[in-house]
Amino acid sequence: MANEHLTVDPDEDNVPLMKSPVVRVKSFPKESPSLADDQGGNPNLEILGWRESDDDHPEFEKHAEATNIEVFYDLFFAAILCVFAEVQDVTNLQQLNSFIAYFVLLWLGSWALLGLFDVRFITDSIFERSIRAVHFGVMVGFAVVAPTWSLYENKSQTYRTLSLILMASRLAMASQYGSIMWHIRRFKKTRLPMGMMVALNLVSAIIYLGVAFAFKDGTDSKLYAIWFIMVGLETLITIVLSLKFQVLSFSGTHIVSRMSLLSYIFMGEGIITVLSAVTKVVINHNSWTSATIGNVAAGISNLYLIYMIYFDWRRNLRMPLYRELLWSFLHFPFHLFLKLFILGSSQFVIWWKVIETYLSTNKMFMTALKAGDEPGFNVTTSWFVSTINGTLNEVFQLYRPKYDVTPQSISDGLALLMEIPDDFWATVQDVPEEEFLNNETVSHIINALAELLTAMQNSLFATFNVNGYSAFEGSDEVFKNAAELEERVWELNWGKFKLVFTYAYVAAGLTLITMNLLYIVSRNGGWTPFNYVRKGLNFLIGVGLCLVTLITLNTEQVLQLWGTPWPLPILVITLFVVLILNHLPQPPPIFFNGANTKRLGGDKRKKQKTGWGVVRQMGFRTGAAPAEKDTGHPGAGSAHPQEGYQAPAPGYQQQDSLVVSEQQRQYEQQYLQQQQQQQQQIYSQQQPQYQEVDIAGYPERQQYHQGYQQHHQQQQGQGYGQAPYQQGY
Repeated sequence: MANEHLTVDPDEDNVPLMKSPVVRVKSFPKESPSLADDQGGNPNLEILGWRESDDDHPEFEKHAEATNIEVFYDLFFAAILCVFAEVQDVTNLQQLNSFIAYFVLLWLGSWALLGLFDVRFITDSIFERSIRAVHFGVMVGFAVVAPTWSLYENKSQTYRTLSLILMASRLAMASQYGSIMWHIRRFKKTRLPMGMMVALNLVSAIIYLGVAFAFKDGTDSKLYAIWFIMVGLETLITIVLSLKFQVLSFSGTHIVSRMSLLSYIFMGEGIITVLSAVTKVVINHNSWTSATIGNVAAGISNLYLIYMIYFDWRRNLRMPLYRELLWSFLHFPFHLFLKLFILGSSQFVIWWKVIETYLSTNKMFMTALKAGDEPGFNVTTSWFVSTINGTLNEVFQLYRPKYDVTPQSISDGLALLMEIPDDFWATVQDVPEEEFLNNETVSHIINALAELLTAMQNSLFATFNVNGYSAFEGSDEVFKNAAELEERVWELNWGKFKLVFTYAYVAAGLTLITMNLLYIVSRNGGWTPFNYVRKGLNFLIGVGLCLVTLITLNTEQVLQLWGTPWPLPILVITLFVVLILNHLPQPPPIFFNGANTKRLGGDKRKKQKTGWGVVRQMGFRTGAAPAEKDTGHPGAGSAHPQEGYQAPAPGYQQQDSLVVSEQQRQYEQQYLQQQQQQQQQIYSQQQPQYQEVDIAGYPERQQYHQGYQQHHQQQQGQGYGQAPYQQGY
């Protein structure tokens, strides 16, 4: 029964109740001699990956890419951050610190710890799907507390809720590690490490539960610091145990792919954030101006450039385990800086629209003020006030005021303009230019127009959720009039813009620096002086972006910059320069002749003292290289010529821009001849050796052979006798 198979783990269409992550053999032939044990009885499952010995370690199923449930969970994670950005704009220092704290708890305290489990032990079963539903509920809980989350206000109810959410997450992970412990219970060496992971999550759950009861209403408790300590310890212990015990190792997992996938999702979610800001400021077709279009294009281009730089720097990742873990957890600061950079970019779009509206309105005010310069046109106070009021109404029809104080401020400003006597407009042209601003009536007009512009600007900011008014809601502070309140709100709003400008540029620089570190950690090939220079320039550009924020120390210069649409395009230009810099080809070897180059990819380190060695490391191909001694290193004279230098393709003309001496050409020809000889020797050694078999000892085969010869001779006689060419003879 040659076709009988022993089924160990049959495939079924239905989802199992529980599924083991241990690799199992689907089927194998019973009579295969390679699977039989020494007694010829039961099959030897060890060669197929199944381990029945209590002293061995199980072999878990590995995934090359993230599974569907992992991708869906990552999308859930990105959506929660998007919700937080919507309900709390990061426009002041307290909100910035609260956002960083929220991100730490969400990324390290929830996503990362579950992701570390998934890349090693994830399966698809009813049990795992049920536990995943709990983790989705944890994410929903983070979204529920997002509107009221703050580190600077007494939010006892919010703190209790979040602490219970963290407790539920740890209980779910304890059950997941417990299920794995059950599946591999036959392996004695795995009981301790897996039991430690179960205990870690249970202890964490108990601590989070105790912290939840410690938050009391009416008290300003800082016990939430325990969350961040616990999250850091949990992550550290998980990594240390994975390096200590084989059963918890990340070797062969898809952790690199998982981190890259989340980066990809972050960039895609950033597009949504920027476009969401666009929908706030672009109300109708008149809202589209050349500067607005440029800022929207710059916001999208920033993310596209980061996408190209990041994925260009992570090609063909092959790293040792320690560097793989370092590369993976460098994504925590990378994702944080990237998210802040995205939030800042979206805010730049909003701020420019406010500034653009302010500049256009101010221009129309100045046009109305100079209307009396036209000959034959008589300006009156009523006409001037009506023109100013109509200009403001056009703005408020697009962006309705959010607070009642705005109409009051506009009415007060217009009332000041109504105090201007009509005869002033006939004499305003006679006022000397050097005395114009010192004129009492002119100063009165300018102050009134400034109050109107300030009220309009504050209203626009509040419409776009940059709300300086919120700082005075419920406040006991008393203001003399609406103009004084507007002045205080205006100062707060521009203080927020200063913060947004600062953290956006700092986050952009740190994002570039972190991506550069990711590339350095993951690089396996040889480093040339040009590589060092290029990576050094990347660091300097990143530091330069951070230092741009020093311009805020000079009020006059920073106001000049903020009055232009350039803050966002400057970031685009910088990232584009980085992209071009890192795609420049390596210079010709003449610039590196005699340079020492380290090869970090192999077991040996070899110093190349000739230009040809450097060229081969860079992937430069112009012909054959000079012959080298057989050192065992892939290259000239190596025992494996296919791993070394590649010969030029047929028809290749060796007349190129490099000036090669006649002696070098002779070396190249000798090298090609040596390569061909080695290939012929290897080919001859690999040829199968045929041996004649004496069929005399096999009667059945001998009889078959004689019958075949007789049949073959008859076919030859009949076929060749009828051939046309034989008749001619």
